[in-house]
Amino acid sequence: MVAALVLMLLDKLASVTYEYTEKEVRLVLDVKKEVEEFTGNLEAIQAVLEDAEQKQVKHASVRNWVILRRDIALKIKDLNDKLTVIANQRQAYNLQSIERIAEQPERQKSSSFVDISKVFGRENEKDGLISRLFSESSQEERALLVIPIIGMGGVGKTTLAQLVYNDENVKAHFEKRIWVCVSDHFDEIKIAKAIADGNGISNSNELEAVLQCMSKSIEGKNFLLVLDDVWTQDHTEWEQLELPLMQNCGEGSRIIVTTRKEEVAIMMEATTHMMPLKQLSMQNCLSLFNHIAFLGKKEDESTVFRAIGEGIVKKCKGLPLAAKTLASLMCYKKMVKEWQDVLVNILIELWMSQDYLHSKGNHEKEVLVAHRERMFHYGVVWCKQHNRATTE
Repeated sequence: MVAALVLMLLDKLASVTYEYTEKEVRLVLDVKKEVEEFTGNLEAIQAVLEDAEQKQVKHASVRNWVILRRDIALKIKDLNDKLTVIANQRQAYNLQSIERIAEQPERQKSSSFVDISKVFGRENEKDGLISRLFSESSQEERALLVIPIIGMGGVGKTTLAQLVYNDENVKAHFEKRIWVCVSDHFDEIKIAKAIADGNGISNSNELEAVLQCMSKSIEGKNFLLVLDDVWTQDHTEWEQLELPLMQNCGEGSRIIVTTRKEEVAIMMEATTHMMPLKQLSMQNCLSLFNHIAFLGKKEDESTVFRAIGEGIVKKCKGLPLAAKTLASLMCYKKMVKEWQDVLVNILIELWMSQDYLHSKGNHEKEVLVAHRERMFHYGVVWCKQHNRATTE
């Protein structure tokens, strides 16, 4: 297909003319304007051909036009030959392409603190989780009960854990409470030091020494440990931490784990007590959005925006993180057109597409997750820049 040939040419053009440096793209040949025009033409050809490919089944005129692709193919072949010459010249001058390794964005850290005024819904989920914390373990179950909260990114797993962690009944029930943000890398030494909380902890970074200190700090105590944002599926990593916790914990100790992956619960052998977390209802999501977006505004000022706000909230698909982020953006916007621009922003729709941030555990999917998070960030930035441009 000609479209495939165009793609090949674009790839070759990139490899010939571009060299990747640490944080920017630099042209190695002094033909920037010509290359950009040539690349644009090839991309335009590709778009037209793809459109024609789809329409030729229905329209005879388009089917006849597609016959002319042979002439286009010959011309592209000629261009391909010329690019091959350039590629050979690059080799003659020993110019090398530098492979750029994609940097993974650092995930935001969490803490146990929560603003209850910005939490809507989740009463039933909170009560259900507390009930599991207080329930007695059966003889068949392990002394240390692990309760995983499973859900897609932005659905409110961390918030639910925070609500339970700070509940007065929970505080009174457990002798010791520990919150650890685990994130991408499961660092047993860092987690063990956080659990020990400085009680007799040594300066050593040897796993054995740190685990010994951790064991003494929890020995015989009834504790609640929250491991927030866990990604590892390596049972060996988990076992090194779990064994000393199990062997030294007091009766009734519990671990809450928040994760996007059901595989984490399987690895921890905790599927029996797994708690899937669903999206917020439309009403709760709208209440959350309105609480932030219309903060400090008079009722008559916010009325005109509420219908648009409902449309924006529908795009959030019940995810409180999306509602919070968009509401924080909208609270500074005073013009109806500014709200409408966000409502029709295609980048936000891409971010909020089905299977949003849902990972099945493979590396490629996790890279896609990070990409979609960046896409949403770019969507918000686009809104800010677009609205700034329209007002200047």
